[in-house]
Amino acid sequence: MKRLLKKSVVILLIISVLLSLSVGAFATDGRWIKSGSRWWYRHTDSTYTRDGWEKIGKSWYHFDKNGWMQTGWLKDGRSWYYLNGSGAMRTGWLQCSDNWYYLDASGKMHVGWKSLKDVWYYFDKSGSMHTGWLDYKTERYFFEKTGGMKTGWYKESGNWYYFDLNGAAVTSQITIDERIFYFDSDGVYLYFERIEEEKQYSFANNDRLNEHFEKHGIEMGYASAQDYLAGANAVINNPDALVKNGSENDTIYYIEATNEIVFLSQYEKIRTYFICSGKDYFDKQ
Repeated sequence: MKRLLKKSVVILLIISVLLSLSVGAFATDGRWIKSGSRWWYRHTDSTYTRDGWEKIGKSWYHFDKNGWMQTGWLKDGRSWYYLNGSGAMRTGWLQCSDNWYYLDASGKMHVGWKSLKDVWYYFDKSGSMHTGWLDYKTERYFFEKTGGMKTGWYKESGNWYYFDLNGAAVTSQITIDERIFYFDSDGVYLYFERIEEEKQYSFANNDRLNEHFEKHGIEMGYASAQDYLAGANAVINNPDALVKNGSENDTIYYIEATNEIVFLSQYEKIRTYFICSGKDYFDKQ
C-alpha cells in the first residue's frame, strides 16, 4: 500500500512538472484561439489585446474592442490600413477589386504624390492609384494604365501632347531640338517653327578685315577689327535689312535707318562694310 502511494506521488510530481513546462512554453508564445469564424490571441497570462495593435511574430495585427482579430480595411485615427485574411497588416502594393493602393512601411494607405523606383504616381483621396488625366492645381498631368506619370510626347484621339520633365502638359510653347513647338491652353499641339541660328561670316582673310576696318571701321566708331566684323554680321542677320543681288553676284544688305551696307560675295565672304549715302546708293547697286 505504501509502495502504491509512493508511486502515485511520483506520478503526480512528474505530471505537475510536465504541466508546468507546457504552460511555460505556451506562455512564451501565446496562442491563437478560434471561436466560430473569428480569432483572438491569448497571452501567457490569459489576457488579450482589445481595441489596438499587437505585433505577433513578424506581423502586426489589430483587435477590436472585444479582442477579436480584424481583417479588411481599417481606419485608425486619420489613416487607413489593410489587414489581409490572416489578419496580418499589409504593406506595399495592394490590389483590391479593380483598384490599386499603396501602403507604406507603417501600413498607412498613401494619398497624394508618391515616387517609387523613379516613377511618379498619384493616389486619389480614396487612396486608389490614379490613371488618365489629372488636373492638379494649375497643371495638367497624364498617368498611364500602370499608374506611372507620363513625360514627353503622348497621342490621344488624334491629338498630340507634350509633358515636361515634371509631368506637366505644355500649354504654351517649348523648345525641343532647335524647334519651337506651340500648344493651346488644353495642351493640344498646334505647330512648330525651326530656330534659325544666325550665321556668322568673315572677310577672305585678316589682311582684308584689317584693311576695311582702317578704311571704314574706325570712322564708323568701332574700337577693333573684331567689333567691326561683328557689326557687319549684325547687319546681315538683321530681319529689317533690305536684301538684293548686286551686279557682281554679291548679296547686298542695307539698313535704311542707319545707312549701313554690307557686300557679301558669292563665296559667302564679306567684301566690305560701310555707311553709304542713302537708299539711292543701295538701289543703284
